[in-house]
Amino acid sequence: MAQFGECVTTRKYKDYIQAEVQEGRRIGVSSTPTLLVNQRGVQGFVAYENEKTDRNLLVAPGVTLTDQAKLQTGKEVCLTGELDSNRRLSKGAVADPPGNDQSLCGVVKSFKPSTASQAGELVLETIVQGLKEIIEEELKKAP
Repeated sequence: MAQFGECVTTRKYKDYIQAEVQEGRRIGVSSTPTLLVNQRGVQGFVAYENEKTDRNLLVAPGVTLTDQAKLQTGKEVCLTGELDSNRRLSKGAVADPPGNDQSLCGVVKSFKPSTASQAGELVLETIVQGLKEIIEEELKKAP
């Protein structure tokens, strides 16, 4: 504790810390923790293994999603769309996998369509990519 207190009091590593902060800003670090994997920034907490998680999406009243009939429990789908100011889907399209960079893909757990006056709800079980898979993908890209 005495050594630590001396470092804090004397600001022994101040220049080093400031240089690290500037480098982080230069490369786009905006949260802690941030890991760089093959120059790809991975920000915030990321589990080591892939994890399944439910994504609950509200569908604004009166909205019918394109190809909505594909939203059957247990079916894997990809969804693209736009959100309104209340963070509800105000426009959306459902497609078969694979999706693209703008798609949210997963397995339909439940779907309740919206009505003219009531919001609907879509629950997708999605996979959140784990750090192990991110590293493996980035290592494949390395020269």
